[in-house]
Amino acid sequence: MLVYVYNAVATLTHGKPVVVVGSNIHEIRNILGDKVNYVIQDEPLGTGHAAMVAVDLLRGSSDQLVLMYGDMPFIQKQTVEKLIRYREQTGAAIAMVSMLGSPDSTFGRVIRDEQGTVAEVIEWADAKQRENASELLSIRELNAGLYCFDTVWFCENVSSIIPRPSRDCDEYYLTDIFRIAKDQGRLVVAMQAEDNNEFFGISTKADLDIAEAIFKQMPVNHADFKAPVDWKI
Repeated sequence: MLVYVYNAVATLTHGKPVVVVGSNIHEIRNILGDKVNYVIQDEPLGTGHAAMVAVDLLRGSSDQLVLMYGDMPFIQKQTVEKLIRYREQTGAAIAMVSMLGSPDSTFGRVIRDEQGTVAEVIEWADAKQRENASELLSIRELNAGLYCFDTVWFCENVSSIIPRPSRDCDEYYLTDIFRIAKDQGRLVVAMQAEDNNEFFGISTKADLDIAEAIFKQMPVNHADFKAPVDWKI
């Protein structure tokens, strides 16, 4: 699966993409080899922590930083390019992709202020615990999980993410960085997805079955997939 994510970004960077891995580094290295740089996240403390451990490798690497998850194989190079241009044009600290979805989705909600600017991204589990849970969960604009940051700003501020207590350990939410940007008066913008299927994540066998169905529906020229597809990784 990671091969398809790699293919979407490999030609968009002058250096090697950075992949944050856990105890499965040998498995991932067997797939991607030396085409990427690896950073090990010793403890699974959340998406924010995964970004933190990569900062030393990211600092000074480029003007813009694209961050995406490794379980979304349908993301297209053109979408990433469009997001990069959007951040460049707006001068935002963060540009993200959002998509319209169902109120019963477990994706994070995009919160906008009175001016229509992105003010916050609230994770689904967090939204359920708030007093205005029904209002938040009714929001149809969802976080797709693809971001472009001003690299200098990101590296200076990602360590400001505060851990949240969970059942097993403290967890760092990457999406808390949106509130940090808003509190600093920095611009955060959202580009709406043209195809929600690009942001379908695979984490279960049921997801694999859905992904195979999506692949079969895709036009031949829509992606660089070659059947048969091996969804094991």
